[in-house]
Amino acid sequence: MNHSELMYNPHTIHSDDTALKMTVIRPAQAQDIPAMLQIWLDSSLLAHDFIPADYWQSQLTPMQQTYLPLAENYVIEDNNAVMGFASLLRPDAFLATLFVAPEQQGY
Repeated sequence: MNHSELMYNPHTIHSDDTALKMTVIRPAQAQDIPAMLQIWLDSSLLAHDFIPADYWQSQLTPMQQTYLPLAENYVIEDNNAVMGFASLLRPDAFLATLFVAPEQQGY
């Protein structure tokens, strides 16, 4: 089974001549990195409020330069906005991270 068989494909629904984009999961691209880092930081601050915020800020560079490049990253996108991401470690497709933007949690 190849990756395209595992991925959700974007679909377009036409209603009254208006195209509506659906939520998709797709491979992350370089332009997604700032949104992924912001989601990671916001989620980490919220989930670990007992750890000083300076610590999480100091981890942005290692996250960008070390951890994300080690993984196969996918973004969850809705209406062209990144809402979350997942990172897999190969060769076993181990789910290393799953982050959802705090404002998208609980729906």
